Amino acid sequence: MSWPLLVAAVAFALVNGANTGATLLSVTHTLDSVGHLLALLLLALGVMAGPWLFGTAVAARFAQKLLPGGGGERSELSMLVAVVTTLVVVLALTRMSVPTGLTLAFVGSLAGVGAASGAGVPWGSVLVVLGTMALAPVLGALIAAAVVAGLARRLHSRHVSRSLGRVHAVCFPALALGYGASDGQKMLAIAAVALGLSSSAGGDAVPAPAPLLVATGVLFALGSAIGHRRMSRRLGRGLLPVRPLYAVTSEIATTGALLGSAGVGAPAGVAQTLTGSLVGAGASQGLGRVRWPQVSAIAVAWLVTLPTTFGLSAAVTGGLRVGGVW
Repeated sequence: MSWPLLVAAVAFALVNGANTGATLLSVTHTLDSVGHLLALLLLALGVMAGPWLFGTAVAARFAQKLLPGGGGERSELSMLVAVVTTLVVVLALTRMSVPTGLTLAFVGSLAGVGAASGAGVPWGSVLVVLGTMALAPVLGALIAAAVVAGLARRLHSRHVSRSLGRVHAVCFPALALGYGASDGQKMLAIAAVALGLSSSAGGDAVPAPAPLLVATGVLFALGSAIGHRRMSRRLGRGLLPVRPLYAVTSEIATTGALLGSAGVGAPAGVAQTLTGSLVGAGASQGLGRVRWPQVSAIAVAWLVTLPTTFGLSAAVTGGLRVGGVW
């Protein structure tokens, strides 16, 4: 067991909640059918139940296929460098109000460690993950556009809020579960490596004992509660005015994309998928509804994130090799 990596895993779960979990909460703040405390509980339960119901193939992708080191202390050090680099870059960009994706940063960090450590970059797995992350927002946008068209015809003006509230009450738990089945498993992967569990299950699985899942869910929910207010303010000046119809639609579309990505054992990147879903929902009722400069800024930030984390983690790894630590 690696105590430094375990501490980093706790920090990662909190920061992940403050970014991704708070985003999931903020998109639905226009609906009151699921209260704030209940939403936090559902997010925690989704993180806990997702790996149990859908397997841990996504966690195995991070802990076994993307992680260099070959097991043991070298893998723990590789993961520690990748996690710390990811946190530094994401927190720095967040402080500068630059949007970024935690999963994309993490993939870049793992690849940078592999390139500089001499272990090599598993380009096959990297391309599968990046391909899934690129496809998911497009799929989310298409699903959202179709759902908006269908709901808009069927909802009557007098009962819109009530009807959308009922849909939200079903969709938000499904979204939390989809997150736990896909993108949320990077937290499980880090903790499993820290505890020495990642190599004990081989193949396409990572052990997920109940105490570990509960701890991860609680930390994620706590981070979500901490970051919710900040993310709500940012969302209001973001892609588009988030109407209840768009919020529910983005939940449906993002859930579909997340569950689809879990089926291929790769994370979808919930921030990117949710962004694509919101853009698809708004654009389906008129391109002018979307604040396209904001969309462009987010796209540029994502393009910057991957090479930044790759370069920084490679530099740190190279320094450790020169210093004889590696």
